[in-house]
Amino acid sequence: MRNTVPAVNETVADLRLLDALRATTHCDVYGPTDDGYDRERRTFTGLLAQSPGAIVVADTAADIQAAVRVAADFGLSVAVTSTGHGAHRPCDGGILISTEKLQGVEINPDRQTAVVQAGTRLQVVMEAAHKHGLTAVIGTSDQVATSGYLLGGGSGLLSRLHGWAAETIVAATIVTADGELRTIDAEHEPELLWGLRGTAGNFGVVTELEMQLFPHAEIYAGALLFPPERAREILLAYDAWTADLPETTCTYVALAKVPPPLAPPPFPDGRFVGVWVVHAGPAEEGADLLAPIRALGPIVDTVTTIPSSAIATIAGGSPGPMPLVDRSRLLDRLTPDAIDRLLAVAGPDSDSQLRVIQLRHLGGQVARATSADSPLTHPRADYLVLAFGLAFKPTEVEVITGDLDRLYAALADYDGGSPIPNGMGSGTDPETVQGAYDPESWTRLVALKSQYDPQNIFSYNHNIAPGTP
Repeated sequence: MRNTVPAVNETVADLRLLDALRATTHCDVYGPTDDGYDRERRTFTGLLAQSPGAIVVADTAADIQAAVRVAADFGLSVAVTSTGHGAHRPCDGGILISTEKLQGVEINPDRQTAVVQAGTRLQVVMEAAHKHGLTAVIGTSDQVATSGYLLGGGSGLLSRLHGWAAETIVAATIVTADGELRTIDAEHEPELLWGLRGTAGNFGVVTELEMQLFPHAEIYAGALLFPPERAREILLAYDAWTADLPETTCTYVALAKVPPPLAPPPFPDGRFVGVWVVHAGPAEEGADLLAPIRALGPIVDTVTTIPSSAIATIAGGSPGPMPLVDRSRLLDRLTPDAIDRLLAVAGPDSDSQLRVIQLRHLGGQVARATSADSPLTHPRADYLVLAFGLAFKPTEVEVITGDLDRLYAALADYDGGSPIPNGMGSGTDPETVQGAYDPESWTRLVALKSQYDPQNIFSYNHNIAPGTP
């Protein structure tokens, strides 16, 4: 397995490496002493400090091919970034390739697909698709790069109906570790296409992908918010309510301790419990399904018919960088005991620094899909629990990490296993990565890695190492 070189001193550049990259690419290349280096190495959260040996801001796929070949010649590993959301391991000493300049989306309304360049944010895809009455499986933010979101799995707000977002990838172009640009689909290297779906960039640099869209022009969606003292009541009611929901209704419940500048006006201290709903059907049908939760008397009710391009806006997430420390696990079931344990360690009256704890309702296509659709696990678990805190100071990272440890330890008796890669958070151990896939899929993934990246050039990720499984 390839070992990355030690971190590069920020005041000393490897001129041989920079010369090789500048001679073979036609784009901006930054070394540690160049203006722009600090800007390009910055991650979305700002919490992950990294010192690449060089940064390549690619203009074309040919730039990426050249950079990967140089990395191989110098014995270096490669990290990939577009918006920076998906950085999980610091790229120290390696080559950081940015795909942010690869922009564009083309909608094929007949095929109901979108061909998306690697740096294109989901917001752009959603707006383009909506012009044709189509939408994508999107999560709670449309500010992430489409490629990173899909390649990492993608727990979407329509996943109960259409599966993990990764499973909507139908074709891709990818630069593999040998520097070759491959176009893959169901007829051309289908095993590699299968392996891309939910493995977070382990097999190369995707420059373009084609994704399946779905015919939803409008969505009945929004949030119902309740005071924090009703948390246990709402969680119990929510679990009972989700048991009979059709797959067209996708929801999550969350406990929030939002910092006051971001807090909704009815909750000045930022503490509340909410239920978010996305119904891909008529508003009248959605209203009937939502009636049991509405009957509980929310203080805020924003559920209404919206354009499908606005699905992600119902979450109210910040469009700009936030210092998130997050982690997720699957939850087999939400019993009264599990609720009590959750509230004891992270409820509204606890001292937990976790700002949001989401319980995303699963089932439907997520559970029904198989290893033929993607290597991802297809859990029978009822929920995906995603929690995060905000570390505005370096010392707060350890505090929030401890709170995450306590949360998932409290729920250990109901643990359903590892989630998809882009919900794992940073510092993920190999056992957790392997746990996102069933044993047969893991064996196939290790074989693919050994075939396409035997030196583990692409290792700054939730890594699948080559070798004997």
